[in-house]
This record gives sequence, structure tokens and C-alpha cells, in this order.
Amino acid sequence: MYNYVMLVGRAKRVYTEMIADKKLTHLILECQRCFPDVDGKYVKDEFDIRAWDFLGDAAQRIKEGSIINVKGRLLPSNSNHGLCMVIAERIMFMGGSNDEININGKEGC
Repeated sequence: MYNYVMLVGRAKRVYTEMIADKKLTHLILECQRCFPDVDGKYVKDEFDIRAWDFLGDAAQRIKEGSIINVKGRLLPSNSNHGLCMVIAERIMFMGGSNDEININGKEGC
């Protein structure tokens, strides 16, 4: 079994908070579904991407509206009404830049 997710979407909002003296960066990622709903409209889903430490520092460089690719794992949350959060392991900026950073702190991987 494997817990893996990859999302490509547009950054909607980036903010930070402190939890137990560690900085946590939240990235709200908006992803359009690849099929229309019954009304023929394409729905956009929002995901809460969480990035810790240096990966969170890199995520703070993301500007609203940027297209990015996030590789991570799902974190189920009973207190979040059954919704899952995504813990980022790698973030790639898709806007024509080769910038990328992963959980090991390596850039350009």
C-alpha cells in the first residue's frame, strides 16, 4: 500500500502559523476537475497543502495565481469533518521556472 498524491493547480492563498515553536506554511491550491458536472460547468476544488520547515519557507515564495505541482501524502483528519489535508514532500513551480524543492531540502531535483 502507498499513500501518494500529486496535484497541479493554481495557488490561491499562502499563509503561515506557529505550532509548537515550528513554522507551518499553508498553501491553498485550487484545482479544476477534468470533467464537467451535470450542469456542464467545470468545478474547482480547493486543497489545504501543508509544508513544514525549509519546504514551508520555499512555499512562501509562491505568488497568488502561480501554477504549481505538489507531491505529497494524505493526512486524514477526524476533526476536519472527514476531509483530508495534503502534507507536501515536493513543490515544483510550473510557471516556466525550473525551481523545485523537496523534503530533503535539495533544490532543482
